[in-house]
Amino acid sequence: MPPLRIVLPLLFSIMASGPALGQFAAPKDDRFGGGDGRTCQTAVVVLVDGSPEVIRAEKEWFTRRYPGGEKVDQRIVSSPDKKYWFEVIVWREFDGTDVATCFDVTHAHDVFVENARKSGAR
Repeated sequence: MPPLRIVLPLLFSIMASGPALGQFAAPKDDRFGGGDGRTCQTAVVVLVDGSPEVIRAEKEWFTRRYPGGEKVDQRIVSSPDKKYWFEVIVWREFDGTDVATCFDVTHAHDVFVENARKSGAR
């Protein structure tokens, strides 16, 4: 068995490189980019076109990372210049811990606005 002075640093580096405390590792999903969602500056970018797809993708994002939880709050906010749109969702884990995550939904918002503009031009 290797000495503790080798094992402990290795163990801590493995733990530090894994998901956040309480968060399960999730498989790669092409519907998401960006950051970890802990702030809107590091938002999870949702790369789908429509509102139903955004809702489905966000729910799957949470259930893969925090199984057994449920959504308890949701707010839509924009950047001050209205160039970016975010959904801030609070997810309650099975143990009662609330996790707030910021999703950048700008792409889906822009698709919605463009489709509305086109349908209004008819």
